[in-house]
Amino acid sequence: MKKILLCLVLGIAVSFIGFVSTMTGQIQVQPKKPTLQRAPGPELRIADPRLGFGEKNNTTGSAYFLHAFAPIGRLYKAGFHSANDVDYYKFKASSKGFGSWFRINVQSIEPQNFQLYVELLDPLGRVLENDYVSSGNFWIALKSGVETKIKITPGDAWSGDHVYYDIGLTFGLIPDALEVDDTPAQASDLRVNETKTAYLCGVLDRTGEMIGIDDWFTYKHSQCKNECITVTKSAYLVICRYPADPDDCDGCSNTGTRVCVADGCEGDGWGPSAGSRYVLVRPSWSDDLPYGQGTVPSYYTSPYTITLSDHGFASFDEDCTNP
Repeated sequence: MKKILLCLVLGIAVSFIGFVSTMTGQIQVQPKKPTLQRAPGPELRIADPRLGFGEKNNTTGSAYFLHAFAPIGRLYKAGFHSANDVDYYKFKASSKGFGSWFRINVQSIEPQNFQLYVELLDPLGRVLENDYVSSGNFWIALKSGVETKIKITPGDAWSGDHVYYDIGLTFGLIPDALEVDDTPAQASDLRVNETKTAYLCGVLDRTGEMIGIDDWFTYKHSQCKNECITVTKSAYLVICRYPADPDDCDGCSNTGTRVCVADGCEGDGWGPSAGSRYVLVRPSWSDDLPYGQGTVPSYYTSPYTITLSDHGFASFDEDCTNP
């Protein structure tokens, strides 16, 4: 009997141990992950993009190309990172029309009254205009397809680590369909009571020479007639026979908006003969350069018109009259 009881006890013990082993195998203990404490790192500093704008544009060969959109223009934000920094910018006249005019505005931003030294260059790199400005406007007119540059350097010393400035570029077309009419050989034809449109302005070509400042026209003079030329902008006006020298049109002249010639039919002066006559229209002001400071002159932004009119039979002997 004791043997039977001992066997039962041993069996129950073995079964219990197996059960516990089975349950232990099914339990998966997940170890607790330690919490990581990150040390605060250094703050990331991003350089102001104005300091890197256009770089590296410190030589004429690496000048940054500025684009503009007519008529509102475009504004660029730039800066200097040292007192020795140099910024070159370039821009190019449209291939459309006779040429383009450009207005360049330079404005110091920080410090606000910081003096910038600005040099406006011609297509060959020669200085046309230069000035110290904290806010200034420069302008230039270029023949179609011609490129030029502007150079900006710090004009003042500063104690900080940067200087910020804005540069704005605006342009407009000069759509003069009569150019190039700079000489009598290239004169545009006029007919009685016909009106033509042109621009009374010059532009710089690729060599930095001014072209387009003179406008020449030609018409057929009728025998014993008085004829007048009228323009809508005041200018220096001359009517003459074919000039031997394009700069010397010896004839009837006037400064204003009108010039007339009378063929007296008396054999003197102009004489009664019919034939070609030439008209020179030239700016009447002394400062007729195609660049400068300030605003773009109105004769670059708006054209003038010229009209030939017949005033009937010439009943007097005077060569020139301006009725």
